[in-house]
Amino acid sequence: YGKDIEFKLEKRYPDWLLESLQMSMSFDGTDSYNVSAQNVTAQTYVLESPALYQVTAASKVENTRTFELNGQYTIAENDGFSTQGKWGLKGHQLSAKSLSKNKNLTVKLASGGVNGNGEYVYHQTLDSQAKLSFVDTVFEGTSDSEIADLTLNTLKGINEFGLDIGVKGQLDAPDTSIKSDLDNRLNKAFKQAVKNR
Repeated sequence: YGKDIEFKLEKRYPDWLLESLQMSMSFDGTDSYNVSAQNVTAQTYVLESPALYQVTAASKVENTRTFELNGQYTIAENDGFSTQGKWGLKGHQLSAKSLSKNKNLTVKLASGGVNGNGEYVYHQTLDSQAKLSFVDTVFEGTSDSEIADLTLNTLKGINEFGLDIGVKGQLDAPDTSIKSDLDNRLNKAFKQAVKNR
């Protein structure tokens, strides 16, 4: 009765393929998140093109806080998983954070905002770079010595600084580098404060 009939495809397809994915989420009605992807499969080598993914987040309240990530991944038949992408954030507010607590000087970052962007590549090892810009920073604290007073007052005069972060190596034990212009800005402001005394 039955016969197996096979139709030859002009084009090879992976075992499974999600051509398009769209998800939206909202928490407490304040932030909305959107996740989308195209050509999602565990066999991108069959398609001979990468799968694409995007993540966006935005504040419904302020309308200025955003995050965007755009990336792609491939899974080679014999060479494993690779991914790369770029991200950016804007207008994110920082919560208060203690930076120093000792008997002569306590310092906390009372408020501020952060903007930034970065990129990453992963193929057996990670290579990631990020540039963050801290803006409208407010430092608070207490001091009980002349040097501590000078340090605290110098910090209070700095309202923006940058931070560069690099992460390279194996995922379970990467090397991290952090550079900031805050040291340089502190040094200049400190020298000026001493000069003005």
